[in-house]
Amino acid sequence: MKKPEDIAYVRDEILKAVAKARTTLVSEKELADAKSNLRYSFVRSLDNTDRIATTLANFVYYNRSYTTINKAYANYASLTPADLQRAARTYFIDNGLVVGTLSNGPLPAAIATQPKIATFETTAVASTTQDGSATPNIPSLTSKLMATDGAGGNAVAESNLIIQKNPLPQLRYKLLFKVGSADDPPGKEGLAVLASSMIARAGSKSMTYEQIAKALYPIAGSFGNQVDKEMTTFTGAIHRDNWRKFVDITLPQLLDPAFSETDFKRVKHPPRVWVGNVKATLTKTAASALNDALGVSFFSKGITLGTAQVKAHIG
Repeated sequence: MKKPEDIAYVRDEILKAVAKARTTLVSEKELADAKSNLRYSFVRSLDNTDRIATTLANFVYYNRSYTTINKAYANYASLTPADLQRAARTYFIDNGLVVGTLSNGPLPAAIATQPKIATFETTAVASTTQDGSATPNIPSLTSKLMATDGAGGNAVAESNLIIQKNPLPQLRYKLLFKVGSADDPPGKEGLAVLASSMIARAGSKSMTYEQIAKALYPIAGSFGNQVDKEMTTFTGAIHRDNWRKFVDITLPQLLDPAFSETDFKRVKHPPRVWVGNVKATLTKTAASALNDALGVSFFSKGITLGTAQVKAHIG
């Protein structure tokens, strides 16, 4: 947190969530979404031989049987809202609660007193209304993607399209643009990062970022960005069962971004913090450290994330 005075508030909000788990049954839809995310996230993690072997070892360890994984996920599938509440009431108790706070400066006096979980239970019951981030109807865009005119006007040129087939059910695509931090205008270093983040980590005109995150959660889909010196890459990952829904959700982020002031304030902050604390928190490669120390790149100009001072003037 940027402000020490917010520590007590954040702690109390977390305790409210804990209290709510003890007093309020999750909805059937919330539980179904969580189970779906668990399954698809698990499949997504099995993307190479080493990960598969490591995952099997973690499960086989218990009774030396490959069926342990199937049994575990069968148990997950059988859980009910009442089961979750019973577990919360058993384990989410004050005697089992440890709160750790790390700070390099003085903390507010309120953090010294640990409130009881029970003090938040009334508040939790009263705050079970909808959060306003319900997922809207998502228009289908896949038919438009698959349609082309007679001359193939909507098709991607074959010379620009690389397809790598594999037997995994997980689909991953990358869109690469030959523009990066080296193209940032003087005095606007970090613009490429902010611009791409306003696409991949922000809302579209049809959905807010909160609605997008909520819609992607059950299908364990992801859409992210990476900016290098001379290229910008957008990466999407989804199980093949859900690729149509995934495209309908994420394509508007790329083609019709909202560029809202709320999103801009949110995505602008993390790079500033990252750069401002880089000496204390990150060990960089020798080439990157040399680039930043000189203010220019050994291979190409600029610092990918920009500087905190420069970013303060990007608006």
